[in-house]
Amino acid sequence: TAQNMKKNNIQCVRIGSVVEESADCDNLIDYSSLYRTELMDLYLIANCKFFVVSASGIMLLATLYGKATVVHNLPFISFAGDMAMPLSPERDIILMKKIWYKSENRYLTLRDILNIENKYKDKGYYLFDEYKKMGCEFIENTPEEIWNAVNEMNQRLDGTISYTDEELEAQKRYLHIVHTTTAKNKILFYNGMYSTNFLVNNPWFLK
Repeated sequence: TAQNMKKNNIQCVRIGSVVEESADCDNLIDYSSLYRTELMDLYLIANCKFFVVSASGIMLLATLYGKATVVHNLPFISFAGDMAMPLSPERDIILMKKIWYKSENRYLTLRDILNIENKYKDKGYYLFDEYKKMGCEFIENTPEEIWNAVNEMNQRLDGTISYTDEELEAQKRYLHIVHTTTAKNKILFYNGMYSTNFLVNNPWFLK
């Protein structure tokens, strides 16, 4: 993603207090490994064009500053209510991990996921134990999936994006499924716009 953003003349900075290894690649300042301070974390988030993050508490700082955020590798959409971050479809883009259901040799659809999350909404973090009992495996987003979401965000902020009828219809279907399911079950959810590229290229997700 950092290498691709270079084409848009955007410098990327890696932040985070716990990192497993250094990140040495073109167009990425590895601030986490070399320069990190808590005050600078706040400054960078407050002044970035947009924020790219996996499911982590630090994303709350981006919403605090009203920064557009791409949240990838979400393991859930609604979870236990209090864990649903204050996102906005007009500002933010989300992307879930894919969940492979081994016994049926398929990925769980959005409806499947929301029904499971509602069924075990009082389980908190033990929700993942229930997925394990079902024989489910969480599949992380590919670099291409993350890049497509990031590129969509950059084009939205630049005002250069143009959605096709197919893309708009996919978003409409996504919102219908989420809103009707969560309203019926009275649960909160990550209210961000879903990565359009993912919805169009993975039609099974909205079945």
